[in-house]
Amino acid sequence: MFSLPVPLLIVLSVIASALIGILRGKYAKSYPMSGVYLWRFNFYQNIFCFLSILLIYLFSGTEFSFSVFSVLLGAALLLGNLCACTSTAGTDADTDTNTENSVAQQLYDTPVAAPDLTNAATITLSGTDDVTVSDGGVYVLTGTLTDGRVLVNAPDADVTLVLQDADITCSDSSALYIYKAASVLVYLPDGTASTLTDGSSYDYGDGVSSAAGEEPNACLYSKSDLIIAGGGTLTVTGNAGNGITGKDTLKIEDTAVSVTAANHGINGKDCLVLKQADVTVTSGGDALPATNDSDTALGCVLIGASALTLTAGEDGIQAETTLTLFDTTGTVTSGEPTVTDICPVPGVTEAELLGAACALEQKSEHPLAKAVLRRAQADGLTAAEVTAFQALPGSGLQAVLDGQKLCGGNADFIRTAAALPDVVSVRAEQLAEEGKTPLFFARGGKLLGVIAVADVLKPDSPQAIRALQNMGIRVVMLTGDNARTAKAIGAQAGVDEVIAGVLPDGKEREIRRLSARGKVAMVGDGINDAPALTRADVGIAIGAGTDVAIDAADVVLVNSRLSDVPAAIRLSRATLRNIHENLFWAFFYNTIGIPVAAGVFVPLGLTLSPMLGAAAMSLSSFCVVTNALRLNLFDLHDARRDHKRASHLKEVPEIKEETTMKKTISIEGMMCTHCEATVKKALEALPEVTEAAVSHTAGTAVVTLSAPVDDAALKAAVEAKDYTVTGIA
Repeated sequence: MFSLPVPLLIVLSVIASALIGILRGKYAKSYPMSGVYLWRFNFYQNIFCFLSILLIYLFSGTEFSFSVFSVLLGAALLLGNLCACTSTAGTDADTDTNTENSVAQQLYDTPVAAPDLTNAATITLSGTDDVTVSDGGVYVLTGTLTDGRVLVNAPDADVTLVLQDADITCSDSSALYIYKAASVLVYLPDGTASTLTDGSSYDYGDGVSSAAGEEPNACLYSKSDLIIAGGGTLTVTGNAGNGITGKDTLKIEDTAVSVTAANHGINGKDCLVLKQADVTVTSGGDALPATNDSDTALGCVLIGASALTLTAGEDGIQAETTLTLFDTTGTVTSGEPTVTDICPVPGVTEAELLGAACALEQKSEHPLAKAVLRRAQADGLTAAEVTAFQALPGSGLQAVLDGQKLCGGNADFIRTAAALPDVVSVRAEQLAEEGKTPLFFARGGKLLGVIAVADVLKPDSPQAIRALQNMGIRVVMLTGDNARTAKAIGAQAGVDEVIAGVLPDGKEREIRRLSARGKVAMVGDGINDAPALTRADVGIAIGAGTDVAIDAADVVLVNSRLSDVPAAIRLSRATLRNIHENLFWAFFYNTIGIPVAAGVFVPLGLTLSPMLGAAAMSLSSFCVVTNALRLNLFDLHDARRDHKRASHLKEVPEIKEETTMKKTISIEGMMCTHCEATVKKALEALPEVTEAAVSHTAGTAVVTLSAPVDDAALKAAVEAKDYTVTGIA
């Protein structure tokens, strides 16, 4: 039998255990809050120690000694854990946020001088030819790249790029990729306007870039210190990921930068400094993040004397350590709708229209109402107090202000309260065609005007919808908005079908209708979405949504990004595939191993010692657990393995009248729409109940029955949820 000296095996196992202990400690030092990952490292360490000591006997051929095995295993575990603790020591002492803060302040205080163009080299961009800068110096870039990139690969050199009305578009990589350099200055001379644009996906087979999902991940990507300065303007469109990313320090000074990005806008990993800058960002993720997860001393944001206009799908400004703002103005909108147009009728001022709308909307929790309130607050208006407030689902709001009836909502609702001139209707249609939602307001029987609100389409939404379609999933937009607005937004997002004008109680009915075609997943965030989320095969709630929607859903997207929907589907498919692999391995392994261990093959001379049988059983569990842990390496946002599944969609049938029998249940104790959803779900769980229309304001539940059902069963279903049934008619 092949064997190794026992002392050598002991030394190798102990050394390996110490090394993995050191690795675990270093990981703890870099990620002090990663308790789950530390548990995994500890698990791997202990398993390795056990297997190492076990191999000593398997390879040496010596007689098994439990006492020796215990001593060796204990020594290896003790040494490994001591090494882990030693390498972890000093974590707190090494954390010093003042270090990077001082670097950011020094970077802010150091002015950027205009480059000397005396010896500058001029590069004329044209066609699809890539441009590589391999030496330090000053380079003036002019012209247009229709499908090419500028690559800076000048190790340990200082590079200045003067963008003189340069237009760079690259379909499969960063438009400006700073791969290696000591530092880079991107200078924008006064009066110039330059643009950078990338494609929706990157090709990493160029011999320079890293593997897919790593770097580069931005239209303007720098692995070195980066400064953007000058009196010109820079427009960056990041279709694949981030707009501008600096892996080290990133400073923008005395220039105007406009960024549109599918993910983060302007990301400075170590620190982000803005000085006398005019920055506009529209991003699907954070607008201005500075995050360094591997070093708790890094990741600060310093902004001074700047103007900001930030529209973000997540955080407007996100700093890992510290955020400093002074002498800075602007607006920050985080994935929220905004007021775009205020159109009063003749004889009514904008302030009067907005003031009346603010008074009415202050008691509403609708996202469009919050947009009106934010605009009123920005204009310095104070909301007047109203009485007799009432929300009419699917229609609008009404209340009493100074003895006059005040109404707000859609056109059909306002027509019941005031005359709607043709000129106003035409203007509203124009706004709807632009993808805006017109809100009509009337007071005392007279029309006040229209306020248009545009719901922000997150930059990552079209990308997420394309990802779902690539998986073979049909995407349907279900909305209560008018058809014109819905079609405009649907066209921008790229959905397959738009169903508009759906009242709150109609969303559940539409989900039920679509379920006749196949499995349905519903994504929603509002109170009105709760019944539909419950009815769908899989309910997915946006993390920033209402508590009612979150409670009704099966899956919650914590990051509130639509791109996490295909990510969740990828994870579910990978998990199911992993389960199938583990089941196959377990059945295959045990089908062979159990008969051998039981002695079935003893007549054939095939035996298995108890020690090897126990080791084989442990190895089976180890293989299954290790295979399951591979999911930690799964990239949720990697679309390369996406493939369309076979379509089993059926034609949507007409919904026939299911029954002629209805019963009305009087219920006490319902206080909100969450109560409505709870009672609705409890009643519809009965096989005889086709549909339950529940109203907490009326205190009733109208059930539609497909077959007779005892009143006692209906009462029991409701009272099981701690509500009181007072009568059934």
